Amino acid sequence: MLRYNLCERYGKLMFHKNVLLIKNDNSLYLYKTNKTKFTTIKIDKPESVKLHFWDKKFYVVLEGEETYIKLISIPKLEIQSINEVVRTELKYSFNNIDDIMFTYKIYREYENKLELLVYCINSSKYEIIRRCSEIWDVKGINVIQFCLFNYIKSLVDVKNYIYIYLLNSNLYLTGVSNNQLCCNNITPILDDFRGTQDSIDEFIIKYEKLGFGVIDAIYTLNIESKINNTSKKIKCQNLGTIEPTKLFNICFK
Repeated sequence: MLRYNLCERYGKLMFHKNVLLIKNDNSLYLYKTNKTKFTTIKIDKPESVKLHFWDKKFYVVLEGEETYIKLISIPKLEIQSINEVVRTELKYSFNNIDDIMFTYKIYREYENKLELLVYCINSSKYEIIRRCSEIWDVKGINVIQFCLFNYIKSLVDVKNYIYIYLLNSNLYLTGVSNNQLCCNNITPILDDFRGTQDSIDEFIIKYEKLGFGVIDAIYTLNIESKINNTSKKIKCQNLGTIEPTKLFNICFK
């Protein structure tokens, strides 16, 4: 049975040379870079793509995938033992974890215990990932909203915040606590943006109820002036626009 871990080092350079983006409609795009140019190629059948042998290492990015995030406490263990303890813990949340992709980050460390943020995905895109892995060396898997974390955290100076990103009629809402990703939602957006403010307000309440602290700021991308004054009590800053091609290009540097 095929199994993957999500990319674990969100704060470090994630991409190597090639990115396979699986979009919300399960279409597949190859983002490829070299020293002089950056290209995007739509792939109808992974098996039909002919590449040189040195181009076979890829990272997979998933669009439109909400990540299940759980805060768990475990006894303080050696690093090599934590992975199996997390797998055992996930068995209580999922009936079958064979196809679950997951990783974890240490949120807090105490004398005798660790608090972990566990991130996992159970995706309908699994079959596409399996097919790609049979052809190429898939080095890691991530989701678009977590890729954004690498970009956004270099622009902000607070530890507790929410960032909101609009891409292909999906509104990505992601919460950060103590510089760690702690919660996320994905909301389909109508053309007239009805319900958008309610979705944001509900996400703010969700963040606060989870006990991750006071929200210092809310940052928006690709939204321009369509959402204003998200909360009168929280600073809201527009970070402009960024398309996936530009995002991946930044990560490639």
